[in-house]
Amino acid sequence: MSEETKRPARDIPIGLVGSMSMITVIYCLVALALTMVVKYTQIDINAAYSVAFEQICMKWAKYLVSVSLAISLQPTQNFLVLKRYSLVCFFFSFSA
Repeated sequence: MSEETKRPARDIPIGLVGSMSMITVIYCLVALALTMVVKYTQIDINAAYSVAFEQICMKWAKYLVSVSLAISLQPTQNFLVLKRYSLVCFFFSFSA
């Protein structure tokens, strides 16, 4: 990625700080929206959003959140498995 930028020493830190800042703001806004929907004491720590939607009688949104979460976690799990597998292959290539 750094080979494609014109000034990597300046552009990469700006991109990293900018993207992390945007992600932090979005995370805080989503958490604020959850606490506006359901009281803080009634939030289930195991499935916060699906239970919150069920409590406000939006069962269709409960299923939508659950399916979306399952779909979005799949690429992350694939990456972690492939990364772990590549590290094992890397280790065994030097031990043989």
